[in-house]
Amino acid sequence: MSPRGLRAGLAALALTTALLAVAPQLRAQGSAPTDPPATLVADSLEIAGDAMLIAAGNVEVFYGTTHLRAGRIVFDQAADRLQIDGPIRLTDRDGQTVIVADQGDLSADLNEGILTSARIVLNQQLQIAAAELRRAGGRYTDLDQTVASACRVCKDNPTPLWEIRANRVVHDQVERQLYFDHARLRVLGIPVLYVPRLRMPDPTLDRATGFLTAGFFSSTNLGTGITIPYFIALGPSRDLTLTPLLTTDGARSLDLRYRQAFRTGDILLQGALSRDKIIPDDWRGYFRAEGRFGLPRDFGLSFNIEAVSDDAYFADYEIGDRDLLRSDIALSRVRRDEYILGRVIAFRSLRGQEAGARITAGLVEATWDRRFRPALTGGELGLSFQLYGHNRRSTSGGDVDGDGISDGRDLVRGTAILDWRRDWVLAGGVIGALQGQLAADVYGVGQDDLWGGRHSRVLATAGAELRWPLVKTEAGGARQVLEPLFQVAWSGADVETMPSEDSTLVEFDEGNLLSFTRFPGRDSVETGLRAGVGLRWSRLTDTGWGFTATLGRILRDAPVAGFTLGSGNQGSSSDWMLAGRATSPQGLDMQGRMLVTNDLSLTRAEMLLAQSWQTVSLSSGYIWAVADAAEKRPARTSELLVDGSVKLTPQWQATASGRYDFEADRPSRTGLSLTFRNECLSADVSLSRRYTSSTSVKPVTTVQFQLDLLGFGSAAVGPARTCRR
Repeated sequence: MSPRGLRAGLAALALTTALLAVAPQLRAQGSAPTDPPATLVADSLEIAGDAMLIAAGNVEVFYGTTHLRAGRIVFDQAADRLQIDGPIRLTDRDGQTVIVADQGDLSADLNEGILTSARIVLNQQLQIAAAELRRAGGRYTDLDQTVASACRVCKDNPTPLWEIRANRVVHDQVERQLYFDHARLRVLGIPVLYVPRLRMPDPTLDRATGFLTAGFFSSTNLGTGITIPYFIALGPSRDLTLTPLLTTDGARSLDLRYRQAFRTGDILLQGALSRDKIIPDDWRGYFRAEGRFGLPRDFGLSFNIEAVSDDAYFADYEIGDRDLLRSDIALSRVRRDEYILGRVIAFRSLRGQEAGARITAGLVEATWDRRFRPALTGGELGLSFQLYGHNRRSTSGGDVDGDGISDGRDLVRGTAILDWRRDWVLAGGVIGALQGQLAADVYGVGQDDLWGGRHSRVLATAGAELRWPLVKTEAGGARQVLEPLFQVAWSGADVETMPSEDSTLVEFDEGNLLSFTRFPGRDSVETGLRAGVGLRWSRLTDTGWGFTATLGRILRDAPVAGFTLGSGNQGSSSDWMLAGRATSPQGLDMQGRMLVTNDLSLTRAEMLLAQSWQTVSLSSGYIWAVADAAEKRPARTSELLVDGSVKLTPQWQATASGRYDFEADRPSRTGLSLTFRNECLSADVSLSRRYTSSTSVKPVTTVQFQLDLLGFGSAAVGPARTCRR
C-alpha cells in the first residue's frame, strides 16, 4: 500500500475510534446530545488496554470551534485527560486566539489543563509568552511569568520596542479582558513604569470601560499639563467619556462627552468646566449638544446647541478659532418634487459685547417648495412660500457704527414665488430656454429710523437663455467642448429697494453667471434689463486629464443698488469673471477664480491647489481681495494657507500647516507634527503657534505629545517593521 493510502486508512480508523471513545466521555461530562462530537486524525493510532488511546504524527483534534495540533497525544479514558507532546498549536474562537506550547495536560474537551513553555496570540496582534499556561472552564486562561508585546521581534534585534512583564496574567475570554499582576513596562529593554495591578482590553474588544490614551501638552497660556480620558460603556448603544485636565499653572478642567444611538437617530452631549489663572476666581466652560433623528413621513429632525462662558475660552483651550456660535433646531423633508424646512437659529458673537448687540441674535425660517410639470405649457413650474424673521439685542434705531444697517433693526418677511422654465433643442444643436418668475414680498421692519414700518414688493422677471455646445473629438480620443453662453433678462418692481440683511456678501462666479440675480438672498434684487454673456471650454482626455475654463460678465442698462466694490458687480457692467480647473490622474486638482476690471485691475482672486503623490500630499489656498468697508474689510486681504504631509518611511509621517498674511507681513498660524505608527506603537508630537491677538485672545504656542501602545482593544495597527537581512 502507498504511504498516502496508509495515512488515509489510519486517519479513517482514528476517526472511527475517536468517535466511539472520546465523544461518549464528553457527553458524560454534561454536554448536550446535540453538541458536535470530537474528531481525531493522526498518522498512527495505538490502543493500549481498555482505556488508553495513543495518537502520533501530525495529530489533529477538532471539537466545536477548538482545533488542536500536536506531535503526539495520549488519551486516558479513565482519567478523561489528554497528555500532549509538542509542538502544540491550539486555536479557538474562530482563529482569534492561538496558543503555542511545548507540552500539555488537558481535559478531553480541551477547556481545562496546563500547557508549559506556552505562547498565546490574540487576534494576530498581541503575544503573551509564559512559563506555564492553565485553562479553566473554557473561559479563563491563567499565565505565569509572562512577557506581553505586540511588537515584531527581529533576529538581529531581539528587543521589542515595548513589552509588559508580569508575574501573572489572566485572560477572561468572555469579558475579553487581560488582568496583569505586578506589571512592568519596558521600552527598548529599559524599565520605565511599574503598576501593581493593570487591566487592559484584549485585541478583539471594540469598547469597554477603562482609561484611554493619555495626552501631554505644554502651552504658554495654560502651562504644562496632561489629559487622562476615562471611557465608560453604559451599554451597547451609549457611552460616557470623562477627560480631566491638569496643568502646572494651576488650570483644572473636566471634559464630559455622552453619546447615544437610537433606532432612528443619535445624540451627542459634550461640555467642560474649568478653573485657571487666565480668569482667576471664576468658573469657565462650554456646552454643546447635537443630534439627528428620522421621523415618520420622511421628515428629519436635527439640532445643534452651543454655549460658552467667555469669548476666549475656545482659543485658550485649543478647541477652535471660532468667533461666532450658532445654535439651531431644524425640521425638514426632501422628496423628488418637494422641499420643506422649518428652523430656528440663535447666534452669539465672540468678538465683544458691543458687536454682539448689533448682529442678528436669532432668526426663524419656514420654507415650502414644490415642483410641477404642467402638460399645458410643458417645462417645469415651481411654487414656493417662505416666512422669515430675525431680531437684534440692540434697541437703537440708528446706525452708530456706519455699516448701513440700523443697530437694532428687527425684520419679518413673507415671500411667495411662482417660477417657470422650459428648455428646447433648436436647429444646429443650440439649446434654448424661456424663464419667468413672479415674486411677492411683505415686510415688517422695527427699530429702524429709516425703514421702520410695513413694506411690500412685487417683482416680475422674464428671460431667455441660449447655449451652443460645440464638440470636437481629437484623434487621440480627447474631447473638447466649446460653449458660448448668453442670457437676457428683465425685472420690474414696484418698490426699488428694501433694507438688505441677507445679501451683504455677494459672490460672482460661474455658478450664477446665467442666474436671474447675483444676490444670495431675497432682500436685494436686480432690476432693469441685463444680459449675461460668457464662453465655457472643457477638454477631457482618455488618460484622465481634465480642463475647464469659463469667461463671462454681466451687462446692464443701468447700475443696480446693493452691489459692493468687492463683489465685482458695481456699475452698468460687471468685472470680467475668469474661472478654471485642472485635474490629472496623478492626483492634481487645481482650481481658481478671479474678477478683473476693464483696465485689468484685480478685484478679487482665489486659488485652491491639491496634489497627492505616493508619499507626499499638498494642499494650499490663496485669496486676494480689495479693501471694501461695506463687506467689513477695511484693508486689502492677501493670505496664503498651506497644508502638507510627507511619508518619510512606512512608519514615519511629517505634516506641516501654516497661514500667512502678506498685508500684515506675518504668519497668523503655523503647525508642525511628526507621527510614528507601526504594528505595536503610535506616537505623535505636534507644535502649533497662533500669532493673532485681540482684547480677549492672546498669541499662544502649544506643544502636544501622545503615545499609544497598540495591540490592546480594537485599534487599527500600522505597517510592520522591516527586519534587516
